[in-house]
Amino acid sequence: MSKSALADFAAMQRKYLFEIEQGEKRPTVNAIFSLCEALQVEPDEFFRQVVARMKALQKESPRQ
Repeated sequence: MSKSALADFAAMQRKYLFEIEQGEKRPTVNAIFSLCEALQVEPDEFFRQVVARMKALQKESPRQ
C-alpha cells in the first residue's frame, strides 16, 4: 500500500502522515487506531511490533 493510499484509508492528510514518519509530529491515539484499521492490524499487535523493532534497534546501536 502506498503512503498516499494509507493516508486516504486512515482518513488523514498525507502531510500529517509524512510528518509522523519524519518524527516531526507525534500521532494521537486516534491517528494510531486509524492507521491500524487501515493496515488491518490490531492495535495491540501493532504495539508489539513497535516494541520488538525498538529493541532490535537498541541492540544494533547500543548507547556509549
